[in-house]
Amino acid sequence: MQAIPYFLKDTADLWYQSLVNKPQDFNAFKAEFLRYFSNNNSINRLVNAFTIIKQEETEAVTTYLGCFHQNLRQIQAINTNYFTAPQILNQFIHVLHSSILQHVWLLHPSTL
Repeated sequence: MQAIPYFLKDTADLWYQSLVNKPQDFNAFKAEFLRYFSNNNSINRLVNAFTIIKQEETEAVTTYLGCFHQNLRQIQAINTNYFTAPQILNQFIHVLHSSILQHVWLLHPSTL
């Protein structure tokens, strides 16, 4: 069981790290893993978390971008085509702090 964290990555690694009570044997681990990842609720939870991310008033754009990308990668680990590139760009820009948002819109960006 001690080796399992070394084989997990991305969303699975974040899931395992967040467990308060780690499974004590492989069968318990497998049951927990499948319960979390084998239903549509996992993608819904990730998308809900992703859509409420916003740049805080004093937060640097680079910090916000890191958080944004981390959450996006979790979704894309399950379904790479869940969002289109324009949807991703729109989500990123839409929740920038208002003092930055107006400047970004003037530039008419087409990519992150």
